[in-house]
Amino acid sequence: MYHPGSRQGLCAAFVERDLAAAQSVTLPRSANDRPGIALIGCGDMGRNDATNAARFGDIVAVCDVDESRLAAAAAQFTKDGKSPDQFTDFRKLLERPDVQVIVQATPDHWHTLVNLAAAASRKDIYGEKPLTLTINEGKRVVQAVHLIVIALQLGRPLGWDPAQEVFIGSGASEANARLARPMRQPYDYTFAG
Repeated sequence: MYHPGSRQGLCAAFVERDLAAAQSVTLPRSANDRPGIALIGCGDMGRNDATNAARFGDIVAVCDVDESRLAAAAAQFTKDGKSPDQFTDFRKLLERPDVQVIVQATPDHWHTLVNLAAAASRKDIYGEKPLTLTINEGKRVVQAVHLIVIALQLGRPLGWDPAQEVFIGSGASEANARLARPMRQPYDYTFAG
């Protein structure tokens, strides 16, 4: 059990309240429709992620507590003279029925709260790593995603980098090198016997 005033207690209370509220009906949408996308966190990474997402949907809202970043994102995603709506409180943004997807690029310590709120609002989520800061927070996010049945994807912008293998193979930590070295050979699925 978490103390109500602690970070874990706050997250637990938030999850329970929002999961209960998530029973509301969402608007049906056709597979052919372009989803409405909202960006929460308008720094460089967020705007880059939203630019990629805009190939598949329309940026209808942006949110950031920094007004200059918010204005820059709104200007960047203005399309055909229509500027995305601007919010400084992500909770207000999540109330919009025309938003189906959230691009979440907030600072790490906000990831859990934003992801849980987006899940409770039945919004699909593309978020930056890390998913959460603690294992318990991660379990709560996974629980919310499975319970509400939304899509959650985390970005890993670097992927595999040859420089990583050079470092890992340098012998700096041989135990980790054996665990982390990229697989170059396909698995052998032949059975002996």
